[in-house]
Amino acid sequence: MEILLVGMKKRTITGIRSAILLKEESLRTLDFSFENFEKSFDYSLKIDNLVIFEVCYSNFHYIFNYAKEISLKHPKLKIIFICNESLIAWKEKCDRNKIFLVCKKDYEPMVKEITKIYRNEIINEIISEENLERLTSMEIKILTLLSKDYSKKEISSILQISKKTVYNHFQNIYHKLNVSSTSGALVRAIELGYISIYYEIV
Repeated sequence: MEILLVGMKKRTITGIRSAILLKEESLRTLDFSFENFEKSFDYSLKIDNLVIFEVCYSNFHYIFNYAKEISLKHPKLKIIFICNESLIAWKEKCDRNKIFLVCKKDYEPMVKEITKIYRNEIINEIISEENLERLTSMEIKILTLLSKDYSKKEISSILQISKKTVYNHFQNIYHKLNVSSTSGALVRAIELGYISIYYEIV
């Protein structure tokens, strides 16, 4: 089996190789830039490969949609996204047991989770909308303003509430949406239909 490492920083590549290959001698890793991988995909990829993308917020949407397309062509292919905590909410949009999101915040848990995925010892943990508490109209207004690039200070002024009240609303939003950052809250709110936003892929 081959593990294809795509768009990764050298430090991440070195870490994954040393951690995984020491335990699994039968595995082989190849690394690509995303551009080279996209060009050579149909010619080089075997159906039992594991592909690991390292992504950030700016390129995630394009690569995520691309990954969903190639997973349809290769049903046995497994895809992992190594990403920041703010993108983990996108787990809900993943095809169960085929596309996975792994947080790169802590290195040791990240490597353990990747190992479990290629060994078929883990499945996606999906956050159910039914288990989430509904946002209030004020919290939706705050997220809508945030999506339009208003700062917390500006939001406070527009809604005529104190900065402390804005802070408290954000804490409630994080808790209800099961996230820990403003970017994570925006992604989750878009997924659940609280707000609408259009991304321009550059």
